[in-house]
Order: sequence, then C-alpha cells, then structure tokens
Amino acid sequence: MDHWEEIRWLKNYYAGQWHFADLWRQHNEHRIFFPRLFILADLFLFKGRSVFLLVSMLVLQTAHCAIFWRQVKIDKTLGPGAKLFIWCLFPLLFFSAAQLENFTAGFQVCFVLVFVAGTVSIASLLKFVALWRGSGLSRRDYGWFAISIAAAIVASYSLSSGIGIWPVLILLAIGLRLPRHWIAIICASGLLVVCLYFPGYHLVPGHVNAEVSVRHPLEMFFYAAAYVAMPVSRLSHALGVLVGLVQILFTAWLALRLMFGRIRFDRLLLLALGIMVSIVATAFVTAAGRMNMGPPEATSRYSTPALLFWACFITICLLEQDVLRWGIKDRLVIVASATATWFILAMVPMALSEAARLDALHPALLDAETALRVSIHDPTWVRVIYPDPASIFELAPVLRSHHLSIFSGTMVETSKRLSDLYVSAESGSACRGAVEFTESVPDGVALTGWGWDDTKNRTPDRVLIVSGGYIQGLGRFTRQRPDVRAAFGNFRMAASGWFGYMHPLWIGQEYTAYVLLGDGKSVCPLADPIQLKRPRLAVFRAGTWFIAIMDGAGARQTRTFNFGVAGDKPVAGDWDGSGLIRAGVFRNGTWYLDWNNNGEWDAADRQFTFGLPGDLPVVGDWDGSGKSKIGVFRNGTWILDWNGNGEPDAGDRTVLLGLPGDIPVVGDWDGSGKQRIGVFRAGLWYLDMNGDFQFDVRDQNVRFGLPGDQPVAGDWSGLKRHKAGIFRAGQWLLDYYNGNHASGLDPKSFPFGLPGDQALAW
Repeated sequence: MDHWEEIRWLKNYYAGQWHFADLWRQHNEHRIFFPRLFILADLFLFKGRSVFLLVSMLVLQTAHCAIFWRQVKIDKTLGPGAKLFIWCLFPLLFFSAAQLENFTAGFQVCFVLVFVAGTVSIASLLKFVALWRGSGLSRRDYGWFAISIAAAIVASYSLSSGIGIWPVLILLAIGLRLPRHWIAIICASGLLVVCLYFPGYHLVPGHVNAEVSVRHPLEMFFYAAAYVAMPVSRLSHALGVLVGLVQILFTAWLALRLMFGRIRFDRLLLLALGIMVSIVATAFVTAAGRMNMGPPEATSRYSTPALLFWACFITICLLEQDVLRWGIKDRLVIVASATATWFILAMVPMALSEAARLDALHPALLDAETALRVSIHDPTWVRVIYPDPASIFELAPVLRSHHLSIFSGTMVETSKRLSDLYVSAESGSACRGAVEFTESVPDGVALTGWGWDDTKNRTPDRVLIVSGGYIQGLGRFTRQRPDVRAAFGNFRMAASGWFGYMHPLWIGQEYTAYVLLGDGKSVCPLADPIQLKRPRLAVFRAGTWFIAIMDGAGARQTRTFNFGVAGDKPVAGDWDGSGLIRAGVFRNGTWYLDWNNNGEWDAADRQFTFGLPGDLPVVGDWDGSGKSKIGVFRNGTWILDWNGNGEPDAGDRTVLLGLPGDIPVVGDWDGSGKQRIGVFRAGLWYLDMNGDFQFDVRDQNVRFGLPGDQPVAGDWSGLKRHKAGIFRAGQWLLDYYNGNHASGLDPKSFPFGLPGDQALAW
C-alpha cells in the first residue's frame, strides 16, 4: 500500500503536475525524502521492478553489519572467542528471516535506511571523539563530525523515528565531555531538522494522536517494552513486556552511567549503547502513533530495529564488566548459552512463521498480478496488495503505459496473435491438464484448472487463454492439487493447479487454454470442461429425474425424464458393463432398473427383489467385473449381490460396517479402480480405504458436511478417484481440489435442485 502511494506521485509527474517539493510531502507520519530518492532511481533507471530497491536493502544491511565487524575487530577488550561469537551473531540477526517483510517489499528501504544512517551517525561521532581525545584534530578529521551530522539528517528524513538520533548524539557528546561548541552545533542541527520537519504537518486519519497516547504512559511503556523484546513478545506478549522492561531499564541505567562519566571510552560499547537508546526512543515514537493498531509483534517490520537492539544488547553483556563480573571467558559461555536458548525458543519459530506467511501470501500476489496484466477489475485478489482496489485500477494504467513494474518484463500480454509467438504441440504427448471451472467476475471471466508439462516433467510457466487466434487471458500456477498428485503418483504435480483471467467473450465465441512448455517456444492445448470425464449431478423429485453437467460455469441441466414414483429411492449404475450409466429406483425391497436407458418403464427393463422395506439401496462393482451390482444397507449391515444375479442366495456377501442411522456411501477412495464402502454419520465419513470391508486403523475417519446433509460420492475432477460431496437444501458442496475428504481447502459449490430432493452422482 505504501509503495502504490508513490505510483500516485508518478501519475502526477507524467501529467505534468509534479514539482520537486513533492519529495518532501508527508507520508503517514513520516518525511521520506531520502527513501524516495531510491524509489525514483528504481522507477526511472530500473523500470520500477523493485530489484534495485531489494538489492539496495541487502547492500545497506551488509554495510550495517560491516560497521560492527570493524568495531569488533579493533576492540581490545574482547578475546578471539568473543569476537568470533559476535562476528557470527550479527549476520545471523541482521539477515534473519524474522524480518523478511523488510527484505521482500521494495518500499521498506526506508526501514532499513533509517537505522543504517543512525549507526553511521553514532559511529562517526565516536570516531571524531576518539581523534579529539588523541593527539589533536587535523582539518581532515572534522569530516567525521560532518558525516555524523549528515547521517543524522538522512535518518531524520527517512522515517519519523530517525529524529530520535539527535538526543542520542547529544547524550554521547555530553557523556564524553565534548567541548560545548560541538555540543551546541549538534543541538542547533537537531533543532533545525525538527523545525523543518513540521511545517505543513498534519495528523493521519486512523492513527493515534500523540497527545492521546501521552495520556496513557503505562500503555506506551508496555508497548515499547514489547517492541524491543521482539521476537520474545511473538511467543508471549506478557513475557515480551517483562523482558522488554528489563532491557529498557538496563539501557537507561547505562545511559545514566555515561552521563555521570562512569563508562570507559570503548567505541564498540558506546556504539551499541547509542543504538539501544535510539531504538528505545523509536519504540516510544511508534507507540505514540501506532498504539491503536495492535501490539508491535503483529507487524514483522518492527523486527529489524528489535533485532538490532538485541545484537547490541548481547554485545554489551559481553563488554560491560559491571553487569557480569566474571572473566571474559565465563561471560562468553553465559552469554552464548543464553543467546542459543533465545534463538531456539524465540528466533527460529518467528523466522519460520514469517517465511510461512510470505510463502502463503505469494500465490495471492501472483493472482493479483494476473488480474492487473489482463486488466480485469476483480477486487478479490487485488485487495491483497491494496485495501482499496479501485485505487489500484486507477494507477495500474500508469505502469502499463510506461512499461514499468510487472509490465516491463517479457511476459506475454493479451491481444497478441498466438501463432506469431509460439508453435503448437499435441496434447497428450507434450502436456496434460484441463480447464475445470469458469466464473464471471467484473470485466471478465476467472478460470481454474490444472496443467503439466510432460516434456520437462514440471509445472508449466503460465497458461494462455486464446480465442479467435488471439491471446485473451493469462493464468499462473498458484494452486495446490493433491488430487492430481495422487492420481498420477507424482509428488511434483501437487503444484499443478492454475488460476487465471480472460476478457469476456461474445455469445457463441469459444476459447482454448494452452500451457507454455519448458522450451519457451511451444504451447500445448488443455481439455475444456465438457471434455472432462466426470460425473453429472442428479436429483430425484417425486419420480422425476433432473441431470446436470458441470460445464465450467456451473451446473447446467442437460436431461429430464420420469422414472419411478414419489417415495422411491433413486439409484444409478452401469447395469450391463457397457459403460453407459442408467437410472433405477428401489421401492420396499424391489428394484426397478431402466435397462435400455430410455427414461421410462417398459418391457425391456428389469425388476429384482433384493432387500426389505426400510433398507437403503447401494450400488457398486463389488467383484471388479465392470458391472454395477445392487445391495442394501440395513442398520449397519451391508448385504451385497456379489454374484450379480439380482436375487439373494449363497453367492452374496454380508458385511458389518456402520451403525443404525448411518447413510451408506460407495466409491473408489484410493484410485485403485475398486469400489469400496463407507458410511456417513452426522457429518463424519467412515471410509473403508483398503477394501477389506471392515473399519480398522488403516481406514479413514474424516469430516465433510453437517448433520442432516445428504452424502454424495463421485469422481468430481475426472482423475479416477472418488471424493466426498454433500447435498444441502439444493446446494452441492464438493471436495473437488484436494480430495482429502475434508472441507478445509477450496470446496466447490453448485446450486442445483431444491430442498427435499434426493441427490446422487450420475
């Protein structure tokens, strides 16, 4: 969101409404003059792709780490073991995944720059003091003082928290007994910077008024404590507050000792102390403006200053003899042990959590990118990158027209002729996959499906939606498909699901989806929704059958006929092994099967007596012969016509699985090609996964649905594996994508039928 506000500035620039003073305009509570210089360089020199910004952040953080490495190297109080420990500690903290947000969002260069500039300012002042305490100052030595002031100015105009560097410089100057004229220069410079900061300053709607925050000093103090103690506060806010209070009091105690001249002049120690004081000040400034936006640990960007604070805190624990009175070796063992414990308990979980969060966010960002590329105004995913999607759709054309950001690369845009760019390969030999569903969205159509590049045995780079020979849409592989992985036995195919957009088509206009193969020159067509071999949705209503096909956009009714009467229980099966599904009904122990599939009862049909009134009918290929056979479920007992002769005899089989009140279900749960049984009980599915016709530890007990739902099992995606589904008052909810028989991930929903209908898969 912050970065898009800079694109609004870019829009004004191209409209001729920009002037240099815009670099000074307020951004939230901040003046970000110097970060804007980085952003301008990225826009005008590097096509606005953020690569320059991301590299700059890594370079700045590396330079930050190098400053400490240099100070550790020249320190005379630390032994080799302690120096090695700190040399390893700083990069671990400075580049920890706990602060990934500040390394993956280009705008966050401001958050890295402000603290690097602060460290440079303090280190330069300490260098100047060391020269002043030595043999006297040369003209060249005054440059260190100038660098200190300049770096403090950069910090101040990078983020509002950078203003806190001036009290730190004054504290160090007084504590180190610099002459009054130097102290006066620092004070005057800081006063001038602050005075220039506030002309035209205004309060930001939605953020806390600092005056209101000051009236709650205890809450501010607790917020600041949790801020500096991160990532401990990520584990427990209360524990973080407690640890942070100890750290703040420790920092204050060291600052008072400095003021009273009780700290020896050690540049590494004073550098760490100065940074700790500035970060404590940053924590209080943040509390004044952001306290109403949740605890600090809710925002991972604050990890960057917090980890810098921890690095300095650990360093001082090694250096300050008055804190730990043991020898340096004993202190090293204690500090290293405590640090290792902190890493294991707090740092590693936070780093893993941040990595997982960004990994989960990545598909949504790609979907938002696809919407912008195709110019589809669907707020669903665009809202991920900006809370007001309308603003994005207003600003994206600025990037498009000037080939910036996502429009600067080589990824194919829409409206180009496919044959001018690629050659076509044959489906089945070069690729597999399908378009499965389409859905109308503002200004276009959203599509989902799966695809696989067989030439490279990997996920294709993208999907191209083509109509009339021209590219009308794009898709990216952002969906997980465990059902595809299980169907083909290839664990890599779990990432084969794609999502995309295309422009709306005229009535009667057709489209084809192609995947771009690994050679970058060939495309391969995917199956369309009608070509998929998946069951149809059927409902039975008082003797009338309604059958619909999932055609991508929804459930489209394709057939209606009358077979049976009110009160019958509907069934469907391949009665003669021909591959043709036909209707049937069960009525008080008698089966009526539409053997010739003409949708009416006549002399060519067949009637069997198998079961009793009150039984529930079941249909399945019990012996693997390829023919559907009948059976009944009676209070937990399955009676199956194993030999397929349609009458009870010694060739049948009786199985115990379930309880009275359960609803029987039948399906090929594991893709083995064999029908297995199961029961549905108030939202729970008990499935005989291994086909031994009993429920044991090798089987599954999962939840999909609610009490009162009708269970319906079917091979919904056409991948030869039955998955759960339910019918609820006219609405079908299918476990379509993941096939784990649980309702946690992307269930597909279709309205078809009415409350009171009986549902089954056709």
